[in-house]
Amino acid sequence: MSLKDQMTKDLSAVFFNAEEMVETVAINGVQIPIVWDGDTLNYRIRTDYQGLAVGDALFYVQEEQWQKVPRVHKPPRAGDALLIGKKTATISMVISNEGLHEITIQFSGYQS
Repeated sequence: MSLKDQMTKDLSAVFFNAEEMVETVAINGVQIPIVWDGDTLNYRIRTDYQGLAVGDALFYVQEEQWQKVPRVHKPPRAGDALLIGKKTATISMVISNEGLHEITIQFSGYQS
């Protein structure tokens, strides 16, 4: 098994372990497992002196899970509109690497 194969296997077994950090969330009406990461987003906002780090939330999702989400680009792109649960959001930044998407979103309008 190559290192790349092992890393892909570890994404599901370790990082996306349902008993640890994963939360299943409805995105555009489809339930998929994601990992929220407020720490990374807060760090970027604090250290980006040019004001380019904009977002309200950041999450990680596996490419195979993102394929299930309707009405979005594959792979995800900035500007894609999402319905996360009952909240509307827009993707503001995407970093994709080896089957994993890091997606920063900005919520739209008033959120209750």
